[in-house]
Amino acid sequence: MAMKENYQQELFHNTVNLEGEQLAKAEDSAKNQDEIILKFFEKNIGWFTPYQVWKAIFTERTPLTSIRRSITTLTKNGKLQKSEATVVKDGGFGVPSHGWKLSGE
Repeated sequence: MAMKENYQQELFHNTVNLEGEQLAKAEDSAKNQDEIILKFFEKNIGWFTPYQVWKAIFTERTPLTSIRRSITTLTKNGKLQKSEATVVKDGGFGVPSHGWKLSGE
């Protein structure tokens, strides 16, 4: 199925040209983040910004950009739905952000 193939390609954006075991480890880490974030949305009803998700379930060791990547991947694969308008509440760093929720919620 094309969606599953796209999902595999989107797991990790290999901009640093990792190979072999390093690439496999990075892809596993990205897949794990996707699963953690999807579980967050399954357990929490409503709209959440990437910043809110990051603050709720990750430490500062995890880059916010990784959370955004994961949310984008889950959205492209139909698991999450992006808000039409920006959400002003807690977008992080004083900047408005879109919100996401579980698809079909």
